[in-house]
Amino acid sequence: MDYRGLRVGVCGAAIAREGRICAFRSISSLAIRIPRECRGICDEVVTKLLREGFRNTLIVGPPGAGKTTVLREMIRRFSDSGLRLAVADERNELASLSAEGFAFDLGCCSDVVCGLPKAEAALMLLRGMNPQILAMDEISAARDAEALRRVSGCGVGLLACVHGTDSEELRRLSNCRELLGQGLFTWILTVRQGSEGRVYALERWRA
Repeated sequence: MDYRGLRVGVCGAAIAREGRICAFRSISSLAIRIPRECRGICDEVVTKLLREGFRNTLIVGPPGAGKTTVLREMIRRFSDSGLRLAVADERNELASLSAEGFAFDLGCCSDVVCGLPKAEAALMLLRGMNPQILAMDEISAARDAEALRRVSGCGVGLLACVHGTDSEELRRLSNCRELLGQGLFTWILTVRQGSEGRVYALERWRA
């Protein structure tokens, strides 16, 4: 098994230095998440977005629903269709880059920056790589939302993820409500786990 991109959540007594967590002791629990490539998922959604011409798309779902897996596959499909994608991969979960190369295929027209805060990476990619679409995982901080606003104002498409249950919940989240209220996203793709696997619901955002 290729363990690149594996993520481990840790709980216990945190050790902080200068206000930042640097280690844990008395570890009480671990959550091990093993990423994998799932080609062919959400095919109908990708086909529709390509057929109608890409419009800014926000993927929403609760933790563990598979948002990152869906985002990775959408990046690959759009990139292989000939669109130029810039990927701000802060935690190296989308590409899993190492000295051996990428563990996951993000398509033939994708440029990736790993290990840099998403907001900083997004602006670097905008200035240097001439993207048609910027992709980033998990919008969580105000600076991420601000970076999306700045990139969108430069004529670049947006493909991003956010934690939430559905589009109604997004209306109650301050960062998302502001972004959506400004018309930054046309499509909302809700991902959830159903009794027979993942379920995808694509809807146009209506303020």
